[in-house]
Order: sequence, then structure tokens, then C-alpha cells
Amino acid sequence: MPSSRVTITDIARYVGVSPSTVSLVLRRKGAISEATKEAVHRAIDELGYVYDRNAANLRSRTTQAIGLLINDVRNPFFAELATAVQEASEEDDYLTHLLSSSENVARQSRYIRSLLEMRVAGVIVCAATGTDREALSPLLEREIPTVLAVRPLDVEGVAFVGPDNRKAGELVARHLLDLGHSDLAFIGGEPGNPARDARFGGFAAALEERGVGLNPDWVIDIRPTVTAGAIAIERLLERSPRPTAIVCYNDLLAFSASERLWAEGIAVGEDVALTGFDDLPLSRVAVPPLTTVDLKVHEIGRRASELLLDKLEHPGSEPQQVFLEPDLVVRRTCGSGCSPQNRPTQISEGEA
Repeated sequence: MPSSRVTITDIARYVGVSPSTVSLVLRRKGAISEATKEAVHRAIDELGYVYDRNAANLRSRTTQAIGLLINDVRNPFFAELATAVQEASEEDDYLTHLLSSSENVARQSRYIRSLLEMRVAGVIVCAATGTDREALSPLLEREIPTVLAVRPLDVEGVAFVGPDNRKAGELVARHLLDLGHSDLAFIGGEPGNPARDARFGGFAAALEERGVGLNPDWVIDIRPTVTAGAIAIERLLERSPRPTAIVCYNDLLAFSASERLWAEGIAVGEDVALTGFDDLPLSRVAVPPLTTVDLKVHEIGRRASELLLDKLEHPGSEPQQVFLEPDLVVRRTCGSGCSPQNRPTQISEGEA
């Protein structure tokens, strides 16, 4: 039988099931037994049926694709997240359209409109700093299944998956306090960024519970670009006294900060402790290897995709709020050599 003339009805008659059952098997929906699925796929092979996905998409008014809006395509954290989303969505035959807002809310809004024009089935959003409900309203008003990833927003009815950033901030601060540090700096990130605010909030809370004061001169707010760590260190070194430990908003900042510290003759892991967040693969092979917090980026991407696909399968389901437990990963950048009991309390001008 010529493949162009084979229809779902032909497949259904051949197998002995209803056309709707064949349609459900083709779209991977519904509770269909494995035996029926195998029989339908066997009939498809034997009769030479070709599924017209374009026609199916036109009927459903969506494409077999999802949108993924990230903050910064240059950041390996988001590259890993995108890989995880793509791998998980491909398992359900969805393609992923990847767009990067570069932390620009206006650009993010344009990209949301573009994704709507593409008729994507759903969208995963890693929100740019400054995003509010209004920025997401084109998706919400059209009831496009939407999942927020990494950065939570106060938007009712939208699923979220990301790290417990407050817990992450507490973990790294407590570790440094346990090493004997009481002069701690926090560099990077901008107020209003939910991830930064939560990490800094946990960091500050850990200091407060130990009775350690937070020096506002050691809090450097700066957009977390690949060069921002060096800029933040320059500002920090202009201030006196200087901290003995520096917590960076993410690993990229920490790499840049470490390079700048070494250029100033300050040995990371010996003269000063340095930490990050993310646990990028480069953190393991940096010199010295970076102490950081594993935020489970691959799991975030996988779970975000699963939440979105579940929403596509069950439109009326309640949106889940998933906060993943972070893990402290101790390496050499805050080794015992830089603990206050093993070195001068402050870095002297001569050492810098």
C-alpha cells in the first residue's frame, strides 16, 4: 500500500483499535498498554505510514517545540542547563528554541513575543533581573504552559525549579566562619536579582547568627559578567581594612577575581580565601581548584523540562515549586593556609 495513502484509520483497522488510540500512540499521550503501542508501531512499519507532524501541529495550533529563555549564553552554567533541557525534551520529541536575554528585560519581552509567533507549546524562563508578572503576561494571558527556572518570581500559577539559594549562601558563609574567618566580603550580583538576594541573604544571616558583623564596604554589587570579578577585586583592594575571605556570586566571578588577586601578589588559598557558586566543570581544574556550591544545574534543567512536559500533558495540574538542596564542595581556594590563625588578620599593603 503506498505510504501517501495510508491513514490513521488504516492503521487502526489493521491493528483492531480505534483511530483515537492510534493518534494517542503517535502523540505519546494517554495510558496505552505497551502491547498496543508495539502493535501500532509494527503496523506503521508494515504499512509504511508517515506521521504528518505539521498537520498535527496546525490542528493543535502549536509546534512540537518549546522555548528556553536564559540569562547569558556565555555562562557555562546556562549552557549546561540548556543541554539538560534539550536532552529531556528530546525524549518526548520536542525541539528546543534557545534564546539569551543577556539580562535585558526588553530583549526578553521581544523574545517571548517571538516564541509566541513560533507557536511553541510551552516556555522555560530563566528570568532577567527586573522581570515581573507584567513581563510574563503575554504567556500567562494566552495560557502558554510556563516554567520558571533558577530564579523564582512571585507569579501565581507558574511552576518553578531551582536551587535553594538562601541555603547555598548559608553553607558557604558557615564554612568560612568555621575556618576562623570573621572578615568576609560578598562580591557580585545586583540587588533585585532573586538569586543574588537569596544568596546574600543566607550569607548575611549566617554571619548574624554567629555574632559577626557585616562590613558594607566589603559588599560589591556588580553585574556578574566574565570580567566583573576583577573589577570587584580592584574596588575591594582600594578599601581598608581588607577581608580575609571573599564570597563570589558565581564561579565565573571567582575565576576573574582569582586572576586579579594573583596579579596583585595575593595567593588565593594562602593569603585569602575565595569561594563561588555553581560548581562549573572548570572549578575542578582551576588553579587552585575552587571551593564552591553545587547548585545542581543539570538537574534543574531536567526537572524544568519535566515540569513543562507534565503541564502539556495535564493542563489543569497544580504548578509545582521545586527547590533543590545545594551541596558545598570544598577545594583548595579556602584551604587552611589562609585561615586567620595561620596568617596575619589582614592582608598588608606590602603583600598586596
